[in-house]
Amino acid sequence: MTTGIAVVAAGVGGFAVGALRPLGDASRWLLLPFAPWLFVGTGPLAAAHLEAVAGEGEWVAIGSFPPRAWIAIPLLFLFTALCWGLEDRRRAFVAQGRRGAPTGRSPRPRGPSRSWLRWRCSWSTCRTCSGRS
Repeated sequence: MTTGIAVVAAGVGGFAVGALRPLGDASRWLLLPFAPWLFVGTGPLAAAHLEAVAGEGEWVAIGSFPPRAWIAIPLLFLFTALCWGLEDRRRAFVAQGRRGAPTGRSPRPRGPSRSWLRWRCSWSTCRTCSGRS
């Protein structure tokens, strides 16, 4: 449950830093306080936590309960990079004078499937639909 909350918080934080950019192009510096956990994590504390959870003589797998910071902090950086790239793409789209959001799809003609087939196979050497109208 708490890991889910940490993932949602990382997504919101990544969107806030990457898309909203409160400090402009310097917004990436807001990730600096989280950088030590990205490289070091809570590894030194994990052994102490494992000893506290495991009883005397019990065996507990180390990977059975990863700390939330091992999941949330890398996701914060990932979501920030994703939102930063999408925002750059959106701004370039708006700078071109287009309205709406970029979809990444090419425009296709509307209409019945035969007109789509005619549009799709418009080569003169196409034997599948060149004689059809």
